Amino acid sequence: MDIKFGFTSASKNVGNKDENGKRVQSKISNVVANIKAICAYCEKEFEYKPSYGGTHTYCSPACAAAAKKVTHEPNTKCFACGKPIYIKPSRIARSKSGKFTCSKECMGKMRSMVFTGSNNPNYHEETISYYENNGFKYQRIKLHNHPYKGFQDYYPYHRYIVEQNHNMFDDKYFNIIDGQYYLKPEVNIHHKDENTLNNNISNLIPLTMSEHRKLHNSTKEIIRDEKGRIAGVFKQGELLENHSDNDNQQPSNDRNIVEGSTTNSRGLTDNADAGNADTSALPTK
Repeated sequence: MDIKFGFTSASKNVGNKDENGKRVQSKISNVVANIKAICAYCEKEFEYKPSYGGTHTYCSPACAAAAKKVTHEPNTKCFACGKPIYIKPSRIARSKSGKFTCSKECMGKMRSMVFTGSNNPNYHEETISYYENNGFKYQRIKLHNHPYKGFQDYYPYHRYIVEQNHNMFDDKYFNIIDGQYYLKPEVNIHHKDENTLNNNISNLIPLTMSEHRKLHNSTKEIIRDEKGRIAGVFKQGELLENHSDNDNQQPSNDRNIVEGSTTNSRGLTDNADAGNADTSALPTK
C-alpha cells in the first residue's frame, strides 16, 4: 500500500503586545498530516486522518466486504433449474438426498417434485378401506394421481380393477389420458354375483347406465293389481326363495308333507309349530 503525506495548515492565536503595549493577535501555524493511500480493491486513492487509527487498506466498507468475499468454482447444479452453484463440501457430505437448490423459489419447486406420495414424511398410505352407498358396502383405495379421484383421493376399488384390465373390455367405456385407460365417470360396474365386495375381475363388467338398468330390470318381476296398477316389484323367485318344501318349486315324496292345493301349501312336520303353518288351503274332509 502506497502512503503519501499531505499537509494542511491550522492556525493558533497567540496573545502578544505591540510597541505601545497593546495586546495584538498573531498566528502561529501548526502542521497536521493527512495520510493518502491506494485502495487494495478498487485501486483508487483516498485519504484518512491519523486520528482514525489503524491501517486503512480499503477506501470504503463496500470495498472491504467485496475483497473478503471468496469466489468458488461451482461444484454441483441446482436440482430445479440446473444452474451451476457452489456448495460447501462438508454440506454435500452431510446431505442424505444429495439435492441442492440455488434459491428459495427453486427449493419450493424441488420439494414439490421430490416429496410427493410415499416420499413425503407426512404421507400415510392406506391400502383398502370400506364405504357404503345405497345400502351396499364397497371397497375403495387411495389413488393420488387419478384424474377422477374423489374426496381425500379415494377411488372405488372395483373401478380400479377394471381399469387395470381394460384390454378385456370395449374401449367405449374408457377415456384415454396420457396413454392410460380410465373409466368414464358415467360408466357403471356390475358385480355378476351381486356381491359388491367380490372384486375379482371375472365378477366385474362395465356397463352404461341404461345397460345396467336393463340388466337389473330383466331379473325383476312386476306385480300388478286387478286394475293394472303396479303393486310391487320383486326379483324373480323372491316370493318362493325360502319355501323349498313348496310343491310348486320342488315336489317331494316326504310323507310328512300335507297334500293339498298347489297354490300356497306348506309342509307340516311332526315337530313343526302349528302356529306357523298356513292351513287356509288344506282340503276339507
